Amino acid sequence: MSIDIAPTIEAARHIHPGLGTIHVINDQTLTGKNNRLMLDALAHQWPSLRLVHLDSLSWDALTQTVAGITNTSSIILLLSYTTDAAGVSLSYRESIRRIRAAAKVPLYGVWDFYLGRGILGGMITSGLDQGRRAARLALALSRGTPAGELPILRKSPNQLVFDAAEMARFGIAQDRLPPGSTVINLPQSFIREYFPLVVAALSFMLIVTATII
Repeated sequence: MSIDIAPTIEAARHIHPGLGTIHVINDQTLTGKNNRLMLDALAHQWPSLRLVHLDSLSWDALTQTVAGITNTSSIILLLSYTTDAAGVSLSYRESIRRIRAAAKVPLYGVWDFYLGRGILGGMITSGLDQGRRAARLALALSRGTPAGELPILRKSPNQLVFDAAEMARFGIAQDRLPPGSTVINLPQSFIREYFPLVVAALSFMLIVTATII
């Protein structure tokens, strides 16, 4: 499954012009090792950025280290961390809960299962969406469509998505986001949330006013 690390880092640099250090949280599982290889291959694109890898720590040491990151020119990039250096595994929800609770600087990520649970955002990969696309291709094959006639999906389905709740936590206005970004968890205004009720009430008031006149 494809993840987009480079666009996530570029988005963070856009939002934080003074960005100097990225603390990368990534475990030593097979997925984590592949993430590290991808990031290492991209690192030359940002010679001014310092990448600090947090990848061989216990859960307690990781959260303590995260809590100590307070420099405003730093962010945290959470790639994947479910199994710590001692082999203790946690669910995605529990791992992001612990990391988010300790973090004092914005968290960025690439997976949809971290979105809405603690990361500010990034170029988000949805396993569900990629699975649907793969299923459509498999269904077409099963119905007799030759493999050579199937469309090649050259454009990544991943999207820049950000969490308004985390943006508010760190004082990041929506106009600082890269163009084309999607924002979730926007606060609902009373009129937007109760629009049908508001329309009905105004209509009733207009009818009553017209009747009185």
